Amino acid sequence: MAGMPVWLVVFGDGDAPVVDGTLAAAGSGKGSSVYRRPARWRSRTPPRAERRSTNLLNLAGSRRGGVGGGCSHAPSRRPPPPPARAQAAGARIATEARMRTAAPRRRLQTVIRAPPAGPPLGYVEADTLCRQGNALAAEGEIEEALAYFEEAVRADPDLPDAHCLRGRVLSVLGRHKEAIASFKRTVRLDPGYAFGYAGIGNSLLHTGRAQKALKYLDKASRLDPEDPLAYSSKGDALCKLGRQADAIRCYDESISAEPTAAAYGGKGEALRSMGDHAKAIKMYNRAISLDPGSADAYHGRALCLEAAGRRAEAIAACNRALKIDRRHEAARSTRDKLRAAVRGRKS
Repeated sequence: MAGMPVWLVVFGDGDAPVVDGTLAAAGSGKGSSVYRRPARWRSRTPPRAERRSTNLLNLAGSRRGGVGGGCSHAPSRRPPPPPARAQAAGARIATEARMRTAAPRRRLQTVIRAPPAGPPLGYVEADTLCRQGNALAAEGEIEEALAYFEEAVRADPDLPDAHCLRGRVLSVLGRHKEAIASFKRTVRLDPGYAFGYAGIGNSLLHTGRAQKALKYLDKASRLDPEDPLAYSSKGDALCKLGRQADAIRCYDESISAEPTAAAYGGKGEALRSMGDHAKAIKMYNRAISLDPGSADAYHGRALCLEAAGRRAEAIAACNRALKIDRRHEAARSTRDKLRAAVRGRKS
């Protein structure tokens, strides 16, 4: 029996090549074990099926006679089952193979079902339109800016910025009812949007509802204590309600947050209502230096100059206000009254 080839069935990696009827490097894999056939079942020529595959799953799954699956060289008596340790190793290998096969499919499904990266297309389009509208509004093209903001609202109806910007230009155009609707939509989408509440209050103020406006402006200033517009508009509401001292405190808060023409102009109006024309003129001058296009500041300055008896300067201030805004009826009325007074004095 010396020199006779020995059949080895490897329960492990199962990939070792067969050389002269013997598995090379058999049992070299981790956790492998070797099953040696009894001597009486050895054969000089291994079955062709055995050479073709030594995998445990193929061998154990065969229901035909012989270990090799219908081998003519094998006796009719079936061999004893492999040791329990070898069976456990084979089961472990089969489980690991199934896991390795299934893992790529799970990863592929994850990639396919993953949401697209980045913001949705509607938001990108609306954001671009808002930027373009802002640029037009800064150049004074208010009607064109409104068209861009309305298109942005259509592109992304859930974008608070688009509704807020639309409300701002509507307020500038004097369409305060529509502006209030846009601002309310803004705060419904984002209840913490301070500028939306300030916009509602400012538009209500322009429609003569100062008391109701004050409620929204209070909320805006609480949400954003650094917002100068909220304090400035709140000062305007208090001034219309006859609370000039409180209004001046609000204007000071606005100026400390950010010096603006609106805050200085409002403070000048409060001081003028209190009869302090000298300080009021200084506030109007500061407002004009920050915003030379403020017709209201020129008109307020004209009223203070009229009260101080400086009619010629007051007429010049009214003319400047009308040059900025020809539709400023208050400036026109003040100028006509001053001219009539000057003509009556001359006559």
